[in-house]
Amino acid sequence: MFLPTFLIRKFTVKWTLVFAVFGYSVYIAAQLKPSYATLIPGAVVVGICAAPLWISKCTYFTHIGHQYAKLRGAPDSEPIIVRFFGIFNLFFQSSTVWGHLISSLVLSTDPRKCQNDVDSLCGVNFCPDTKFCDANVNATGSRDEIQPSTRNTLAGIYLACSLAAAVILALFLDPLTR
Repeated sequence: MFLPTFLIRKFTVKWTLVFAVFGYSVYIAAQLKPSYATLIPGAVVVGICAAPLWISKCTYFTHIGHQYAKLRGAPDSEPIIVRFFGIFNLFFQSSTVWGHLISSLVLSTDPRKCQNDVDSLCGVNFCPDTKFCDANVNATGSRDEIQPSTRNTLAGIYLACSLAAAVILALFLDPLTR
């Protein structure tokens, strides 16, 4: 509850954002070797980093919205701040689409092939050949797991995106004046 305020005062908004994104990267990296020993601490780290990330993002947009309104001579900065949040949310929500496209591409290359005459590959839970997919349901009722190399490829791509985001923030985000 008090961590975002402390971090923003101590390290500034920019560096709080960067550190919080690195915290999310820790959780993504935990997916490379999923077990209780990696996922639980990773979840704790991402939980601790979530509030500072979102609060510093809101602080940054509000501050630059006020500054932009002054530069434009606008009497009210609220519409500008709302526009900044809208643009952010457009990109943020589109990340779901990009993430699903990446997942679809990586998971469709999983080495399990459908045993039908068409030349198509099965993803984790998709197979146009229902006889093949039903035959792969094991005794516990769950489908065969994806290959570790496929899982690591997917987690590696997401980890690279997260680390790239932290580096981009560190290099190109202007720090706010105190």
